[in-house]
Amino acid sequence: MYHGNGGFGQSLGGIMGVGEPATSVVEAAYQWFSLPRIAVETDLPRGTYDFIASGPNRGALKDEVKRKFGVVAHVEARETDVWSLQVKNPDILKPHISSGQNHVRRGDIVLFNASSANLAYLLENMMRERPILDRTGFTDEPVDRTKPAGRPTTIRRPSPKQTFDIRLKWDDGAEGQPHNVENLKTALLEQLGWELVPTRETIDVLVVEKAP
Repeated sequence: MYHGNGGFGQSLGGIMGVGEPATSVVEAAYQWFSLPRIAVETDLPRGTYDFIASGPNRGALKDEVKRKFGVVAHVEARETDVWSLQVKNPDILKPHISSGQNHVRRGDIVLFNASSANLAYLLENMMRERPILDRTGFTDEPVDRTKPAGRPTTIRRPSPKQTFDIRLKWDDGAEGQPHNVENLKTALLEQLGWELVPTRETIDVLVVEKAP
C-alpha cells in the first residue's frame, strides 16, 4: 500500500501504477480503462496501491486482484444512463486542415486531426460522470459483439469517417472539485456545435463482484 500522490500509465505492452485506488488496479488488470463503464457490486478495499505488469504477467495481475481484493470481473451488456454526443449545429466545426501540438487538461482540450470518437473517449475519462457515446455520425458504428466458438468476445472500435481540429475550453473549476458538466455542455455547443444529450442505452460494462 502507498500513501503518496498516484498515477498510472502504459508503455511497450506494460502497465504500472503508483498510489492508485483499488478501482484503478482492477481497470489495469482487466484492461478496461473507463471508470463510468465499471459496475462495482461488492466492497473494494480503501487505500492506494502500487502495481506493475507486462507481457505474460498481465494475467498475473488479475490473479493478484482476486487474491488481495477478493474480487473478479466480467463484461456484461447492461442498459444504463449515458450521454449521447450529437451534432446540433454542423456549421461551426470545420474538417482537419492544420497541425500542432495536442494537449488535454482539465477544462482545456486541443486535438489536431482527431475524430469525434476521440473527443468522446477523452471527455468520458476526464469527467467520469457517465459513458459518452459518439452519435455524431462522423465515425462508423462498432459492429455487434461476436463470439465465435472457442474464442473470446471481441468488439470492433469505431473508425473515423472525418477528422477535425478541435479546440475546446471551459471553466471546469479547481482540481479536486467536481467537474462542471453544464459549462462543458455550453462550451461544446458554442465552440463545436455539438451537444450532450442524456439518454439510456445498452452498452458493455465491466461488472466487478465478489470472487467465488
